[in-house]
Amino acid sequence: MLTGLQILMTGAAIYFGPNLISWWSKKQPVVARSSTEAEYRSLAHATAELSWVQTLLTELHLSFEAPDDLV
Repeated sequence: MLTGLQILMTGAAIYFGPNLISWWSKKQPVVARSSTEAEYRSLAHATAELSWVQTLLTELHLSFEAPDDLV
């Protein structure tokens, strides 16, 4: 029995318009000291994935805009 440890799941889905183009779901590879640390790790992963998708879309000469509520 694990006492005092949290095994956390992270995940996200990235859509281009109505189309799902990337997603992931996994257990955290390390035990986080706090839920804030776990959320930070997940946000860092999502940021890296979004950066990759933006680069890919730019190389394919596809235009994209951030939603107004995220600007």
